[in-house]
Amino acid sequence: MHINHQTQVTDKRRRSCASTVAVISVLGVTSMLAAEAVAQPFPGKRPIRLVVGYSAGTAPDILARRIAEQMTEQLQVSVSVENSPGAGGRLAADVLKRAPADGHTLSVTVFGPYALLPFIEESNKIEQPNDFTPVSMLGRFDAVMAVAANSPWKSAKEMTAAMKASPGRYAVATPAVATVVNLAAERFRLTHGLDVEIAPYPKSALAMVDLTSGRLALAFSTVSIVRPFHDKGDAKVLAVTGPNRAAAFPDAPTLTELGLASSPTASWYGFFAPPGTPDAIVSRLNEVIAPLKNDATLRKTLELQGVEPVFSSPDVLAKAWEEDSTMWAELINTMKAEQAKK
Repeated sequence: MHINHQTQVTDKRRRSCASTVAVISVLGVTSMLAAEAVAQPFPGKRPIRLVVGYSAGTAPDILARRIAEQMTEQLQVSVSVENSPGAGGRLAADVLKRAPADGHTLSVTVFGPYALLPFIEESNKIEQPNDFTPVSMLGRFDAVMAVAANSPWKSAKEMTAAMKASPGRYAVATPAVATVVNLAAERFRLTHGLDVEIAPYPKSALAMVDLTSGRLALAFSTVSIVRPFHDKGDAKVLAVTGPNRAAAFPDAPTLTELGLASSPTASWYGFFAPPGTPDAIVSRLNEVIAPLKNDATLRKTLELQGVEPVFSSPDVLAKAWEEDSTMWAELINTMKAEQAKK
């Protein structure tokens, strides 16, 4: 049988060329799709998640869910809220730090977990400010000083005098370590030279239960946590730490009014993206949520939580972060020096 070797070679070349063309075509299509994905304006069609380091119903959760609604409407993508409570917001902070810088993982949080942890925990790997990208300040809030309804103290001045007169006798509840409310209590203790136990609680509602049952003398907390106990008649508010009286407790004076603080202590909620998020994405996110500052329903809801709505530029949030970090770092260093002497 005669075999035409030239025909075989030709057939092989044809098959080889066809395979090469097929591969090139596939690569070409893939490259085009990739280019389209890159060129596609944020957010494309991918879903977005908002990570919140606090429980459902809290002020950060309320803000996150309203922001999710706004983003879904404006960006035409699915936006979900993931609650990851615990460790004073650290769990959510850790998620955000490790997320891709593409704007599809975001977080609503309280000032503290992102800015204060580096000063408190030497082993903590979160370093500000480069580990997070500010998008917008969302609201400001104060700490509340509450006692049980049957407490003999009628004012913050009476309470302070009693604590000074009985060193080591009283325990003061706060939220978790590294939260601003926790540090507000420490600041009050140091300012007045009080020998009291600062008892951080992982869940603030449990602190209020212990307060109203008589196991604690005082609780530093927030309006949203204290209000249900106050409204039931189980707790009373002696003072607030911010610059103005709280709308929820108009009869409670500020510490500054009472002469018990040289300056107010307040904090804020912020909207953050992962480190290295492009400016274009940050600007787009800020643009999308900016109209919420005119949302009357949201304002009313937040005010009931003791929060003053503030929707700002990224620069305003970055500046507040820097200034408050410096202020609280001084307090934390004082606390560390105090601890070193023991």
